[in-house]
Amino acid sequence: MKKIISVMLCLIMLFAVSVSASADVLVQYEDWLLSDLDNGAAWEIRGYSGDDTDITLINYVGKVRVISVGSLAFKDNEQLISVTGVPLLQIIKEYAFLNSVTLKTVILPGTVYRIDRGAFFGANALESINLQDTSITSVSEDTFRDTSLKQIILPDSCGSIGDSAFAGCASLTKAVIPNSVTEIADDAFDGADSVVIYANHDAYAIEYAAAHNIPYVLLDELTLSYCFGDADGDGAVTIIDATRIQRVLADLEPDEDGMSALRGHVCFDLDGELSILDATRIQRWLADYTVEPVQVDEDHPAVSVGDELTRTIRLWQEAEAPAATEPAATEPAATESA
Repeated sequence: MKKIISVMLCLIMLFAVSVSASADVLVQYEDWLLSDLDNGAAWEIRGYSGDDTDITLINYVGKVRVISVGSLAFKDNEQLISVTGVPLLQIIKEYAFLNSVTLKTVILPGTVYRIDRGAFFGANALESINLQDTSITSVSEDTFRDTSLKQIILPDSCGSIGDSAFAGCASLTKAVIPNSVTEIADDAFDGADSVVIYANHDAYAIEYAAAHNIPYVLLDELTLSYCFGDADGDGAVTIIDATRIQRVLADLEPDEDGMSALRGHVCFDLDGELSILDATRIQRWLADYTVEPVQVDEDHPAVSVGDELTRTIRLWQEAEAPAATEPAATEPAATESA
């Protein structure tokens, strides 16, 4: 009898521990509702009760990192306009921003490697998100369905685009898809009737576009003029360009398309590498110090900061892109009359 009671007590204790471990304990910290991850190793955001419309996600509680935005954390939110993640954030879970109807801008750090299905489904005011700065490996199903995104650039880490990922995105006009993407769901862009796919000629995305009657532009055929020293690509050489070069060199700012390096170094030391010398020479030029012209190549004998030269480069942003290729129409097969 004692053995039976002992076994029963053990089972009860095990059940209690199991229930305790699986319980979803929520903690209020300032304006943030949090839950514990990994037995105190990290926190997850589960809600926000503040009044701010532009928020930066919390990164630490004490010495413990906040690494995730939980499922439904901002569901049906009607006040947020912009959300900025910090360089500890790794995961945005499913339906985290479901129907956050006022949200317009999301800025993510490079530490984000996973965005789960439906994360921004129905956030119909969302116009901008910097996916190119993340390391996501896929765009999950319904992730940006029924949003107002205007353009997207996927990172080289991305390998697939899931069902209805960009369905209903009527404002989407540019989708830049790298060669790393080898799988795209048939309905990934359903209802995104204005989208043009930008990709290299040998990318799977071009094959997909042709098969689904989506216009496309070959990135590796784009040509445009740019200004030497214009690191930020706004058409003028200013102190902001020197600052951008310094920030890129210090890994404080991403250079996802390589254009800061290309525009920043080409007219200065021509060594193919961005360096602090490039920023210094821009500063000297702006201060009216003499900056010697340099030889670009045998066809362009001498140019100085600010001179313009046409180069063939991989860039679609702010470019006068060639007309998108429309897939050839398929004629119905002829039927023989009896």
